[in-house]
Amino acid sequence: VVIKDSEGPFTVDMKEVNVKMDTQLKVQNGRLLVDGEPRVKVKVGDLNVKLSNLFGGKTPQLARTITQFLNNDSDRFIEDFGPQITSQVSRLAVNVYNTAVQDIDPTVFGLSA
Repeated sequence: VVIKDSEGPFTVDMKEVNVKMDTQLKVQNGRLLVDGEPRVKVKVGDLNVKLSNLFGGKTPQLARTITQFLNNDSDRFIEDFGPQITSQVSRLAVNVYNTAVQDIDPTVFGLSA
């Protein structure tokens, strides 16, 4: 049994998530935008992973053991998958910010248009 035999679905529920984003802003074409890649830190308080069809259903006991390990040692999961989680959160935050301020005059923030 190999990992490629695994097909979803899977879910990851996170609770008590704290995101800190540090970024530079720029004015472009009269719009305020995030400039470059922000520095993002994500801290997750609680995690619940649900994996379905892990290993193609061929080793259900191993699948249960892995799922239980992930849920019992969520700090390890976050440590291992932190960069991927941070990357996804960063893209989401930049898109939300850029959309939220797209119609706001940059002078409101003390920046020249």
